Amino acid sequence: QCPPAPGNDATYTFQFGSPGDDYYFAARVNLDNASYLDVILEADADGWVAVGFSDDRTMNSDDVLGCKRDPSDDSVAVIDTYNPATQYAPNEVDPTQEGVCTHSTNFNNGRITCSFSRLIEAIDSSDRTLSDDLFLLFGTSESGGSATTSLTQHSTTPQISEQRANVTQSVTQCPPAPGNDATYTFQFGSPGDDYYFAARVNL
Repeated sequence: QCPPAPGNDATYTFQFGSPGDDYYFAARVNLDNASYLDVILEADADGWVAVGFSDDRTMNSDDVLGCKRDPSDDSVAVIDTYNPATQYAPNEVDPTQEGVCTHSTNFNNGRITCSFSRLIEAIDSSDRTLSDDLFLLFGTSESGGSATTSLTQHSTTPQISEQRANVTQSVTQCPPAPGNDATYTFQFGSPGDDYYFAARVNL
């Protein structure tokens, strides 16, 4: 059974980029059912936006979750796909699509957005267990199509994380910058001195 959709004010503990960026990925464990990972994907793209989970930073044997636009009616579908074991072999659609729960999708002014949940544990051989430490692949394409077809080749080389990440635990979002009137609880020297250092816990 699918978990409830996260509220619009939900906090995501893992983020790559920020809302409104050319590419944005966010994830968190669902608060109502910890078996599911909540995901947001957004990108400036006409075809698809996707995130891949990989053991080796190369495009083979990867679990790939994507949001794909059908140009015939501008609908967007969440699809579970995978990259086969042979490197650079075409992407394939997971035949079951089990464990994926779509919450919302949209295409507007050349931007795809979607919110969905995916079971954290692998269901079949093409899935990865999303609580494992894995490299992340961030890709987009200008070529979409039917939800029953695989993802076409990406339009630009995907960004790949330098290190493994656990999207159920890691926190990558930077805190807001302190205001110009912020008070710093530790100071050495004073503003304008030859040397000045100040620090505080972020509020």
